[in-house]
Amino acid sequence: MVASPARPSSVSPIRLAALGVVVALGVLGLKFVAYRMTGSVALLSDALESIINVVASGAALLALWVAARPADANHPYGHTKAEYLSAVAEGVLIVLAAVGILRIAVPDLFAPRPVEAAWAGLGVNVLASLING
Repeated sequence: MVASPARPSSVSPIRLAALGVVVALGVLGLKFVAYRMTGSVALLSDALESIINVVASGAALLALWVAARPADANHPYGHTKAEYLSAVAEGVLIVLAAVGILRIAVPDLFAPRPVEAAWAGLGVNVLASLING
């Protein structure tokens, strides 16, 4: 028996990217809830990283929308460079998030605080991770 070729998805990349923005916003909200429950710097850094995911998802959505436009007089080869610019912007945002996380985390290394409601906060964070997956 010969396997039939996979059918291409009928969902457009732009719709998938829009769904990605919605999911990223939900995950961000859950991760901030987990941080607020616990006061954990580790969960705060995870939430800050999620901000990058929201911005990157939005940038990807915008880049796909621009890249889908047909070639014109000013862009004879199309608008696909928008996708590359989106990737560069995401890289810059990741570096900025890392610097922000370091600014928050390093002082707590020298003056640690107790974590409250650790199991409940971790449960919310695990839920956010499952949704993100």
